[in-house]
Amino acid sequence: AGQKLAKRSEQLVDLLSVTLDELKSLEQAPHGRVSITAPHAFERSIVTPLVAELCYEYPNLTPELVFTDERLDLLAHKLDIAVSVGPQKDSNYNAIAIGKLDSILVAAPRYLARAKPVSSLTLAEHHLVILPWQHRAVLTAGLG
Repeated sequence: AGQKLAKRSEQLVDLLSVTLDELKSLEQAPHGRVSITAPHAFERSIVTPLVAELCYEYPNLTPELVFTDERLDLLAHKLDIAVSVGPQKDSNYNAIAIGKLDSILVAAPRYLARAKPVSSLTLAEHHLVILPWQHRAVLTAGLG
């Protein structure tokens, strides 16, 4: 009985030691490469400042930022995080909504002075600058 107790005790000590080692590894600060892709529109105003803050807090991180309006596949491009706008393609990846992006239709006064009147009916006749995620935008009346 004593030998069985001693053997079980050794196994429990080993298991406890492994568990404590696992917990310690979770407490360590993140380090190594973190690769993030995002649209160009988010480069200066959102992603770069956030990554700078992250690297300040965790100086052992090595960021790799890929700014493109193309949707890059996480696995094919060895990315950790992808920020994208608009509906997601059918995928096995998990997507988490982090915000809502509203677009506002604007025109320069000079353009308005020489162009046809702008309305939802004449919009197709105007020259528009549309970002990749705005190709399915729906025009609605605003407050202003």
